[in-house]
Amino acid sequence: MTERRKLPVVLVASRDCGECSACCELEGVDELAKAPLTRCSRQRDGGGCDAYAIRPPACIAFRCLWHHGLLEDDGRPDRLGVMLDGFSLDDQAAGTSKPGILAKEVAPNGFERAESTLRWLVARTGQPILLRRYDGQHFEFNGFGLTPPSVPIVTV
Repeated sequence: MTERRKLPVVLVASRDCGECSACCELEGVDELAKAPLTRCSRQRDGGGCDAYAIRPPACIAFRCLWHHGLLEDDGRPDRLGVMLDGFSLDDQAAGTSKPGILAKEVAPNGFERAESTLRWLVARTGQPILLRRYDGQHFEFNGFGLTPPSVPIVTV
C-alpha cells in the first residue's frame, strides 16, 4: 500500500507571509472543523489571521516550501499561483519512501502562471509534481504536460 505523509523539513529561512494567506484557504484545519478549499472564518481580507496569537497547532506547524526558503521571493504562493508543499510517498510493502512535491492552485489558472517554476522543479528533482487544481481535481505534472496521477491521492 502506498501512503502519503508530510516530509519533515527544517526551516532554513524565516519569512513573513505578508499579504499571502493561501494556506488559510487551501489547507484543512481539524481544530476549526475547516475543510480544505474553504476560506477560514478567521482570515482577514488582505491577508493575516484575526486570531493569530491563539491559532491552532496545525496552523502554527504548517509551512509551505516558500516559507521554508526553498523558493525565491516571487515563489510566494499568492505571487506564484500555486502553494508548494513537500510530502513523502511510503510504499509499506516494499519498505521504501520517496519525497515528492504537491502544488495546490491558489486561484483558477494558477498552474499556468507557475508552469515555468514547476518545470524547473521537475528538472531539478527528477520527479513529477502532484497538482491539485483549484476545482479539486488532481493531476501529475511531468514537465511537459498534465496526466492523471500515478499514485492514489488522499484528500489534502
